[in-house]
Amino acid sequence: MLKFVFKNSLLYTFASQVPMFANLLLYPIISEFLTSFDYFVYGTAMGYLGLLSMIADLGMSPLFQNAFFKKERFFKSYWSQYMGFLLLYKIFYGVSATALIYFVFRNDVPEDHLWTIIALLVTPMVTFDLTRGIGMRLMQFRHKHNVVHVSTAIAGVLTVITTFVTIYIYKLGYLGFFISNFVSVMFQGIFFAIIIYGAEKILPSFSLRGKRIRGWLKISLPLVPHKFSDYLLTSSDRIVLDQYNGISNVGTATIGMYNVAYSFASYFNHFSGQVNTVVSPIYFSLFRDKNPDVHLIIRKFTFLWLGFSYVAATLAGLWSKEVFKFFFLNNTDGLADSYKYAIFLFMAFCYRPLYVASVEFVIFNEKTTSLFKITTAAGILNVVLNLALVPFFGIEAAVFSTFFCYMYMGISGHLFKDTKQYLPLSYYPIPIFFFITLTGVFVTFAVEFNWMIKAVITASLLAACLIWFMKRGKGIIREVQSIKTA
Repeated sequence: MLKFVFKNSLLYTFASQVPMFANLLLYPIISEFLTSFDYFVYGTAMGYLGLLSMIADLGMSPLFQNAFFKKERFFKSYWSQYMGFLLLYKIFYGVSATALIYFVFRNDVPEDHLWTIIALLVTPMVTFDLTRGIGMRLMQFRHKHNVVHVSTAIAGVLTVITTFVTIYIYKLGYLGFFISNFVSVMFQGIFFAIIIYGAEKILPSFSLRGKRIRGWLKISLPLVPHKFSDYLLTSSDRIVLDQYNGISNVGTATIGMYNVAYSFASYFNHFSGQVNTVVSPIYFSLFRDKNPDVHLIIRKFTFLWLGFSYVAATLAGLWSKEVFKFFFLNNTDGLADSYKYAIFLFMAFCYRPLYVASVEFVIFNEKTTSLFKITTAAGILNVVLNLALVPFFGIEAAVFSTFFCYMYMGISGHLFKDTKQYLPLSYYPIPIFFFITLTGVFVTFAVEFNWMIKAVITASLLAACLIWFMKRGKGIIREVQSIKTA
């Protein structure tokens, strides 16, 4: 299991992050043609667009997953009906997205640029996103991850080429980011349309009954606040900062710096997300087959995953100053100094292993209302903290709020009775929270040490990992690795 999970997680990360990693390498080349305003426009646009992401599929994603695992012989029939309903719904969704983007940016960018941005963002939402998502999901459930790897890698290469051409050659600034995003989504939408509509013969069914739709929505709609929490955690901070532009140390330049720091930290978070993508079908298979050791298996894997995340986040934060100064050689608008905002964002994304352990069984059993206290509460708390603290503490408040709320989302499922009932084994959430927090504080100071001291800290941490591996890790890894993945 362990080899399967990490191999595919790394491949997912490599494939899906090709454009991101390549863009990192492009930064020294294209940074002179970008300003903090470009990052402000793109980051803020994606932030506002995230406002609608909570209702992109009305929370119906778990219905696709449950139909596949619980009704495997007839899942295509269920998927066809879900697709037909969602395709009709996408018309309303596209109109809403157009209106939102227009009113947000009508005074910030030229009108011809505004309508170009709308076309580049809304068209994929309406035409490509659903097919791409369903196609990826089917390949993941069947453990045909290579199909996703290949398609994502090709899309990534196209994105890199588009970014270079639009920004470096044609000097289009922020428009280059939007064009690159469009090219990537369009390619994958067409790629998976061939699989879903052609090879699998899963065609949308528009023969829908109101009673049946109400039944779907009864299960899915409680997940809308759950998805809304993703927006509140990942995007609402940018909107709050935009609204407080000009107050405290919040300005277009510092918002751009925050966006840069967040984008770097999101590379780390993306790997955890890909681990989640791979392990979720495995967990569902274990639940379905009523594996007697399921809880022990999940806890052991969770601690391995958490340990890896902790070490990676610590080292990323420790060396972030050098990394940012390398990628932003010209230090345009102080972007090289964004590292100070990235440290606690790296640590925040250690939340996912504990979070996944607490919510997967809840979703499998369709007890979706229990997620409100975990995910939605975390998102609301993030907004409240940002609104209350940003006017006084500026960008630092957004960093603190993001960290605290992600940590809350990670540990809260282990504390509430209605979700804890699915976790007979303890995961020690409170000690883990304080340990990660104290590490973040230490790294905030250690990042300013000279490279020799940081090299000693790095070597010490890696030596501790090696000692653990020799004494206990090999046995645990061997046990987890023995679990079959299908």
